[in-house]
Parts: sequence; C-alpha cells; structure tokens
Amino acid sequence: MAARVGIFIDGPNLYGGARRLTGDGRLDIPALVSWIAAGRGIAEASFWTGQLDQSVNPAAYAGQRRLFARIERDVPNARIGRATLKQRGRGWVEKGVGVGVAMDLVLGAADDRWDAGVVVSGDGDLARSGSFVRAAGKRFEVLCCRGSLSDLLRREADLVTQLGRADLEPFPYVP
Repeated sequence: MAARVGIFIDGPNLYGGARRLTGDGRLDIPALVSWIAAGRGIAEASFWTGQLDQSVNPAAYAGQRRLFARIERDVPNARIGRATLKQRGRGWVEKGVGVGVAMDLVLGAADDRWDAGVVVSGDGDLARSGSFVRAAGKRFEVLCCRGSLSDLLRREADLVTQLGRADLEPFPYVP
C-alpha cells in the first residue's frame, strides 16, 4: 500500500451521491478523509465545491464556512477549492469543480507529492487525469457512491470503491 496519499474530493458529486443513497448528502468530511487514508500519510487533501453567496442565503453561507473551517482544522494538509455557482432557472450549477480536482490531481502527481491519488467522485471527466497519474507511476484510486461511477473512470483506476448506504452511516454530518 502507498505510504503517501493525496485525496481529491468533488464535493457536489459526493453530496449528490450521498443524498441519493441516504436522503441527506451531508457527511463528516474529516472522518471520511481519515477513513480513505487508511493509515497512509495525507500528503494533501482538497475539497472542491461551489462557493455560496452570502447575500443570497446567509444561513447556508454560514454553514458552508463552518464546514470549510472544520476541514481546514481537522484534515492534514487540507485545501478548499472554491468554484463558482451560476444560477440556471430555479437552481444553481457549479462551474469549475471538476477542473479544479483534475488540476490538483495532475499537479500532485507531476510534483511527486504522493504515491497514490484518490479521487472521490464518479465523474468520467476525471478519467484523463487518472491516466496521467498512472503514466507518472502513481496509483490511481476512485471512491464514489454506488450508481455514480463512470465507465471511463472505472477503466483508469487501480482500485474502485463504491459506497452504499450502509457504508456512509459511519460518517454522519457534524455541524
């Protein structure tokens, strides 16, 4: 098993998968990261999501700020990636999360920051970055919620872990 690990979380993908499986997409991210590391040293960890606008929803903004502070406090070598949110009709769409995850993954592999890169997402757009990681001689692991794994991403991975409802129970959200 690799001694140093980089963990790269696609927040909206993880939230959507967890919400679909459990009815509530909120998870204890620091506990999940520790479980993913499985005793390996966390060389870097990034959590990418859309940055909420305080003027649109002050309560949600405050909650997101608490989550970010907890990740930065409780996860070694953590970084928060803030993508933009664009309103589409009645909903919001994040722009730049996948690119941020892919760039962190590729740069970490190229700079030899870790031995294994773990992507927490099932998004097939990350498959090419996984290919680069493997070509750089690093291990490429994928962790995602059941029902969200792209076949392209699965084919690039050295290891795939698909989480079901019961697998998410040890990681209840801590406000």
